[in-house]
Amino acid sequence: MCGHYVPRSALPVPSSSSNDIYTSFEYKHIVWAMIPANCTGVMNAKKIRDDNNKKNCKPFNTFIIGRFDDVKAACKKNEVRGTKRTTRKSFDVVDCRTRQKKTFPCNYTGSTRNGRIVVLCDERGFPYHLVRVIPQKLSPDEPE
Repeated sequence: MCGHYVPRSALPVPSSSSNDIYTSFEYKHIVWAMIPANCTGVMNAKKIRDDNNKKNCKPFNTFIIGRFDDVKAACKKNEVRGTKRTTRKSFDVVDCRTRQKKTFPCNYTGSTRNGRIVVLCDERGFPYHLVRVIPQKLSPDEPE
Protein backbone atom coordinates (compact mmCIF):
# COMPACT_ATOMS: atom_id res chain seq x y z
CA MET A 1 0.00 0.00 0.00
CA CYS A 2 2.72 2.44 -0.91
CA GLY A 3 4.02 2.44 2.66
CA HIS A 4 0.97 4.22 4.04
CA TYR A 5 -0.64 2.99 7.24
CA VAL A 6 -4.41 2.55 6.98
CA PRO A 7 -5.99 2.66 10.43
CA ARG A 8 -8.51 -0.13 11.00
CA SER A 9 -11.04 2.54 12.04
CA ALA A 10 -10.92 4.00 8.52
CA LEU A 11 -12.49 0.85 7.11
CA PRO A 12 -16.24 0.94 7.88
CA VAL A 13 -18.52 -1.86 8.93
CA PRO A 14 -21.68 -1.45 6.83
CA SER A 15 -24.91 -0.75 8.70
CA SER A 16 -27.21 -3.74 9.01
CA SER A 17 -30.12 -1.65 7.67
CA SER A 18 -28.26 -0.74 4.47
CA ASN A 19 -28.78 -2.13 1.00
CA ASP A 20 -26.22 -1.84 -1.82
CA ILE A 21 -26.62 1.87 -2.67
CA TYR A 22 -26.48 2.96 0.98
CA THR A 23 -23.64 0.57 1.76
CA SER A 24 -21.81 2.08 -1.22
CA PHE A 25 -22.38 5.62 0.12
CA GLU A 26 -21.18 4.55 3.56
CA TYR A 27 -18.18 2.69 2.14
CA LYS A 28 -17.08 5.61 -0.07
CA HIS A 29 -17.71 8.45 2.37
CA ILE A 30 -17.93 7.42 6.06
CA VAL A 31 -14.94 6.64 8.28
CA TRP A 32 -14.60 6.60 12.04
CA ALA A 33 -11.13 8.16 12.06
CA MET A 34 -8.71 9.39 9.41
CA ILE A 35 -5.99 11.95 8.81
CA PRO A 36 -5.03 13.51 5.44
CA ALA A 37 -1.78 11.52 5.30
CA ASN A 38 -3.92 8.34 5.02
CA CYS A 39 -5.62 9.36 1.74
CA THR A 40 -3.47 7.20 -0.53
CA GLY A 41 -3.76 4.14 1.70
CA VAL A 42 -7.49 4.43 2.32
CA MET A 43 -8.44 5.23 -1.30
CA ASN A 44 -6.39 2.27 -2.59
CA ALA A 45 -7.50 -0.13 0.16
CA LYS A 46 -11.14 0.66 -0.58
CA LYS A 47 -10.45 0.53 -4.35
CA ILE A 48 -12.41 3.74 -4.90
CA ARG A 49 -12.20 4.51 -8.61
CA ASP A 50 -13.46 7.06 -11.12
CA ASP A 51 -17.18 6.50 -11.69
CA ASN A 52 -16.76 6.99 -15.45
CA ASN A 53 -13.81 4.61 -15.87
CA LYS A 54 -13.12 2.09 -13.11
CA LYS A 55 -9.52 1.69 -14.32
CA ASN A 56 -8.75 5.33 -13.47
CA CYS A 57 -8.11 6.96 -10.12
CA LYS A 58 -11.03 8.91 -8.72
CA PRO A 59 -9.88 12.55 -8.92
CA PHE A 60 -11.51 13.63 -5.65
CA ASN A 61 -13.29 11.99 -2.71
CA THR A 62 -14.53 13.32 0.62
CA PHE A 63 -14.54 11.18 3.76
CA ILE A 64 -16.88 12.18 6.58
CA ILE A 65 -15.47 11.36 10.00
CA GLY A 66 -18.38 10.02 12.00
CA ARG A 67 -21.15 7.46 12.04
CA PHE A 68 -23.46 6.60 9.15
CA ASP A 69 -26.49 7.00 11.43
CA ASP A 70 -25.47 10.59 12.25
CA VAL A 71 -25.40 11.48 8.54
CA LYS A 72 -28.58 9.48 7.87
CA ALA A 73 -30.35 11.55 10.56
CA ALA A 74 -30.31 14.50 8.14
CA CYS A 75 -32.67 12.61 5.86
CA LYS A 76 -35.34 12.41 8.53
CA LYS A 77 -35.15 15.71 10.35
CA ASN A 78 -33.43 18.56 8.59
CA GLU A 79 -33.89 21.14 5.87
CA VAL A 80 -35.06 19.93 2.51
CA ARG A 81 -33.93 21.52 -0.76
CA GLY A 82 -35.72 19.29 -3.26
CA THR A 83 -34.15 15.95 -2.45
CA LYS A 84 -31.18 17.64 -0.73
CA ARG A 85 -30.93 17.55 3.03
CA THR A 86 -28.40 19.16 5.36
CA THR A 87 -27.08 17.80 8.65
CA ARG A 88 -27.72 19.85 11.78
CA LYS A 89 -24.30 19.11 13.21
CA SER A 90 -20.93 19.76 11.67
CA PHE A 91 -18.48 17.00 10.85
CA ASP A 92 -14.75 16.90 10.31
CA VAL A 93 -14.02 15.72 6.78
CA VAL A 94 -10.92 14.67 4.86
CA ASP A 95 -10.77 15.61 1.19
CA CYS A 96 -8.50 13.41 -0.94
CA ARG A 97 -7.26 14.63 -4.35
CA THR A 98 -5.29 12.54 -6.80
CA ARG A 99 -1.78 13.74 -7.55
CA GLN A 100 -2.03 12.38 -11.10
CA LYS A 101 -4.68 11.11 -13.50
CA LYS A 102 -3.43 7.54 -13.81
CA THR A 103 -4.58 4.03 -13.18
CA PHE A 104 -4.30 2.10 -9.91
CA PRO A 105 -2.34 2.33 -7.66
CA CYS A 106 -3.19 5.97 -7.15
CA ASN A 107 -1.42 8.63 -5.09
CA TYR A 108 -3.44 11.17 -3.14
CA THR A 109 -2.89 14.27 -1.09
CA GLY A 110 -5.33 15.20 1.64
CA SER A 111 -6.71 18.15 3.56
CA THR A 112 -9.21 18.61 6.37
CA ARG A 113 -12.11 20.93 6.96
CA ASN A 114 -15.24 21.09 9.08
CA GLY A 115 -18.82 21.76 8.11
CA ARG A 116 -22.36 20.59 7.69
CA ILE A 117 -22.99 17.84 5.15
CA VAL A 118 -25.47 18.12 2.26
CA VAL A 119 -26.69 14.78 0.92
CA LEU A 120 -29.30 13.51 -1.51
CA CYS A 121 -31.86 11.35 0.25
CA ASP A 122 -34.39 8.94 -1.12
CA GLU A 123 -38.05 8.68 -0.17
CA ARG A 124 -37.17 6.19 2.60
CA GLY A 125 -34.82 8.59 4.32
CA PHE A 126 -31.45 7.14 3.29
CA PRO A 127 -28.54 9.20 1.92
CA TYR A 128 -27.21 7.98 -1.40
CA HIS A 129 -25.03 10.87 -2.68
CA LEU A 130 -22.73 13.41 -1.01
CA VAL A 131 -23.49 16.81 -2.56
CA ARG A 132 -21.12 19.11 -0.67
CA VAL A 133 -19.77 20.26 2.68
CA ILE A 134 -20.92 23.68 3.89
CA PRO A 135 -18.12 25.41 5.78
CA GLN A 136 -19.26 26.66 9.18
CA LYS A 137 -19.06 30.29 8.10
CA LEU A 138 -21.61 29.89 5.27
CA SER A 139 -25.35 29.36 5.42
CA PRO A 140 -26.90 26.53 3.32
CA ASP A 141 -28.13 29.06 0.70
CA GLU A 142 -24.75 30.71 0.06
CA PRO A 143 -22.51 29.38 -2.72
CA GLU A 144 -19.12 27.97 -1.78
